[in-house]
Amino acid sequence: PRGRLVCFKILKNCLFCRYRNAKSQMAAEAPLPDFRVPTDVLAPFTNCGVDVCGPWLVSRGRGKVREKRYILLFCCMQMGAIHAEKLEDLSAEALFHCFDRFLARRPAPAVMYSDNGTNFQKASSVLNDLVAVLQSQDLGSVYPRIRWCFNTPLSPHQGGLWERQVGSLKRVMAAVTPAALHFGPEETSSPDRAL
Repeated sequence: PRGRLVCFKILKNCLFCRYRNAKSQMAAEAPLPDFRVPTDVLAPFTNCGVDVCGPWLVSRGRGKVREKRYILLFCCMQMGAIHAEKLEDLSAEALFHCFDRFLARRPAPAVMYSDNGTNFQKASSVLNDLVAVLQSQDLGSVYPRIRWCFNTPLSPHQGGLWERQVGSLKRVMAAVTPAALHFGPEETSSPDRAL
């Protein structure tokens, strides 16, 4: 007659059963940063996250030579839109070629967010030096003034928005590309920029 009460006591004291039947608790979410929810209307890519993904092996010429290529991903922080550019290698010079192609198609970002990659660090310092030289020659409107913000070292979770877009891009690239990509010289050329 008291079997139900005995079963209830046994199940209540069983640690495995308590874990299995536990209700999940919802953690309080942190508010979004100000640059993710702007108060005024901004152009796309005004606040922009940037990251490199890859490498992908590509074939050159008749497929005899295989080289590594990367993709530089620009991610709009307000809309989540992405812009992908092919990156020859991980040098700062190749990053500037991609950045020039990005500026030829999109409005100039006011703030760039990225991780602490050495190519991003070098690009930031070179860009600041270039803007200083252009300001001294009264040519400040030629190249945009961009503030570069870096994540805290050893914390890749701070770039969650663009890291998520990198994962999506890799999944799409794996689905639609053959094992070896072929890039000719026309894809590697940089647009002419009037300075």
